Amino acid sequence: MAAPLVERLPVFVTTLVLSATLVSLMTFVVMPFMTRLFAPWLARTGGRQRTDRS
Repeated sequence: MAAPLVERLPVFVTTLVLSATLVSLMTFVVMPFMTRLFAPWLARTGGRQRTDRS
């Protein structure tokens, strides 16, 4: 798909483009979806809550 475009670029440019793309996708697409998906598990509601009182 993108191989013909990327194979002509120097390795450091390819790495920069790939890293920027992956970080952007993880930050703005994947992690918001995963946070919504796991919200009930991540939320600290209900059940017994631990206290640090002696």
